[in-house]
Amino acid sequence: MSAFIITGLLGTLVAFGAPAGEGMPPGEGGFLGPGLCRRLECTAVQEQQMTEIVAAHRAEVATDRAELQRLRAEMAAELAGAELDLEKLRRLQTQRSVVQAKMAQARLQSMIEVHGMLTPAQRQTWAEDMATGAGRGSGRRGGPRGEGG
Repeated sequence: MSAFIITGLLGTLVAFGAPAGEGMPPGEGGFLGPGLCRRLECTAVQEQQMTEIVAAHRAEVATDRAELQRLRAEMAAELAGAELDLEKLRRLQTQRSVVQAKMAQARLQSMIEVHGMLTPAQRQTWAEDMATGAGRGSGRRGGPRGEGG
């Protein structure tokens, strides 16, 4: 197996580490971005709505997240072995892709719900943040987003 494939598999395993934002205030982490409510100057009602949307999303993807962790562990165990079963690695990666796609659809639905609770000015700020990556903080490996790996 080439070093490129092994590096790619290891990078995939590292990139999908612990979920961001668990136990944080609404809009402080995860797919809604750090400090979203603070940057958008959410009202108390909007903050409550955001809390409900985030909680529902987390509950919806909890089993998928556990499945990703299981698949990641199985891939890691395969990579640790003396001989690689390429078919097994490809099958596991395909399974991961399916679960990730399902989670992405759930995330999109939550974003649609957030969109519906924002004012036009807040939506514009949110769109600008998404386009530039503003408010996303550091990358998982310690450097600015996109660096460190």
